[in-house]
Amino acid sequence: MSVLKLNVTNFDHAIANGVALVDFYADWCRSCKTFSHITKEIAAEREDITVGKYRSKKSRIIPSLPITNEIDFSQT
Repeated sequence: MSVLKLNVTNFDHAIANGVALVDFYADWCRSCKTFSHITKEIAAEREDITVGKYRSKKSRIIPSLPITNEIDFSQT
C-alpha cells in the first residue's frame, strides 16, 4: 500500500477505519526528511493499516512521530 497524502479535506475519512499511522511533517524539518523512508517502509510492509503523511504548514513547532509500545494491537 502506498502512503496517503493527507490534508484537512481527507484526514478524518482516511483515519476513520481501523489502525492508522500518520506522519506529521514539515518541508523545513531536517528530522522529518531523515525519517520519511520509515513511513514508506511501514506502508509497504503493513497493508492492514492506513499510513499517511500530513504536511504541517503553518506551525514552526517541530513535528514528531510519536512512537509507543503501550498500544495493544491484538484487539484490532
